[in-house]
Amino acid sequence: EAVPFADYYEWNVEPIEAGTFAGMSTTGTITWNQSFLGVATISVRAMNNCGDGLYSEGFEVTVDKIVAIPENSNENAFYVYPNPNKGSFNILSSSAMQDANIIVYNIIGEKVFELNTDIAVGENMHIGLEHYPKGLYILSITTDHSRFTEKLIIK
Repeated sequence: EAVPFADYYEWNVEPIEAGTFAGMSTTGTITWNQSFLGVATISVRAMNNCGDGLYSEGFEVTVDKIVAIPENSNENAFYVYPNPNKGSFNILSSSAMQDANIIVYNIIGEKVFELNTDIAVGENMHIGLEHYPKGLYILSITTDHSRFTEKLIIK
């Protein structure tokens, strides 16, 4: 909630190694340090030309996992279709991969599906997740030499 006469806000994340906050209004974005696990405290204070206010009471956040979608190292290695889908989708491979690890994570980073398999060039692999709830998932395919990730929407 905005503070009357505030020109901008200063946010504080402690411990400092937990992450950084970007923004000078009543909202902003925290970029968590991927190596940080534990409890962080977030506080804010209003500021204007007359001076700085006191920091708010800290809000504690427990950071136990960072879920991110890294850039694909091989953009065209796999094609996932249809996407969005109703839990049934196909993975088409444009290259052969031995010992590929296919994992699907839910939005909070929990592994909901895993399959270790060899993938042939042009192979069309069917995955059935029809019994999972609607929502956003992360598909990850990892081999010794590459990693492919894509958002997967079950509707």
